[in-house]
Amino acid sequence: MGSDVDEAPMAYKDIHAVMAAQNDLVEVLAKFEPRIVRMADAREKPED
Repeated sequence: MGSDVDEAPMAYKDIHAVMAAQNDLVEVLAKFEPRIVRMADAREKPED
């Protein structure tokens, strides 16, 4: 398991900073914490 050349961590914003900036616009109902992230096989089409 690992990342690919298409996966650039610096492309993502800090979710805590984003949510803090939107505090007056949203109400957090739940929190999702993924345990496993599976990347698609390079031969697999995104729409599959």
